[in-house]
Amino acid sequence: MIGLSMLNQVGITHMNDTNVISFNMPNEYRDGTETLAYSYRLQISMHPRDDYNQDIASMDGDVLVLAGSEDESFQAEKYDDVFDVHYQTEVVLVDGLSHFALIHNEQAHETIAEWLISQ
Repeated sequence: MIGLSMLNQVGITHMNDTNVISFNMPNEYRDGTETLAYSYRLQISMHPRDDYNQDIASMDGDVLVLAGSEDESFQAEKYDDVFDVHYQTEVVLVDGLSHFALIHNEQAHETIAEWLISQ
């Protein structure tokens, strides 16, 4: 990660598909849908850039930020403050859900559908 990050700082990006994280999931828990390795590109894409405030402020149009109140990856309770720089942002925390639980949660899907219809 550090070496590729340094190379990216000087514009060398052709190795960003190199795996930097791998997971040793036992075969008995695999179903064929899991991601067992993250490339540098994938890993970096999951994190905000250093100047995320400028990125948020420059967003065009309405934005829905949906997160679980029990997100173990980010401090979802602080999203209101973080996204306050973009007045067209609605932050919704779905009670009791973890970071990835939103993907399969009916309440989250309904919230997204209602928000899209209201646009």
